[in-house]
Amino acid sequence: MDETISLNDIEVVKKSLENPDYFRAIIERYNKPLARYIKRRSHATEHDVDDILQEVFIKIYRNLNDFDERLAFSSWVYRIAHNHIIDWYRKEKKYNTIDLDDEGSVLVLTLAGDENADKYSNQHELKVEINSVLETLDANYKDVVILRFFEDKTYEEISDIMQIPVSLVGARLNRAKTMIKKKLLEKTKK
Repeated sequence: MDETISLNDIEVVKKSLENPDYFRAIIERYNKPLARYIKRRSHATEHDVDDILQEVFIKIYRNLNDFDERLAFSSWVYRIAHNHIIDWYRKEKKYNTIDLDDEGSVLVLTLAGDENADKYSNQHELKVEINSVLETLDANYKDVVILRFFEDKTYEEISDIMQIPVSLVGARLNRAKTMIKKKLLEKTKK
């Protein structure tokens, strides 16, 4: 299986369709990124993340024949995870929150804006406030923020994952950043 390291996603998919043993390469490539995405998007326990991840990989495996090679495989995989998280919320009736971990200061400053960043004494305090604000956003805005700033997805990839036009991705992202900055500014005035 070491040969799969040099193969691109499409080649690994083709090999997996020929021999199911190659699916392990897909799991190895996407296990950590998807687990991180699921945790950030769902705020699930480690046990729930593992369960969700296992179910996502089962869905990927079962639907591998339906993958359209004209699309980015990573976007297709994230779309399956994204849709499964939504189903998980419905089934579990969980509260939808975001896990803002120790991401770099560029992310925090981008979301907060210069006018807000200067009002907080340290980055940790600012991250706590950003997390609080992110949890108040509508799911559509949370999704674009997580995919863009936490998962480093392009607008086109987010469009594929969420199945919305690229222009709507940009509009939602700009709206989300505006809402975050405004809410942070309101918090500092209190």
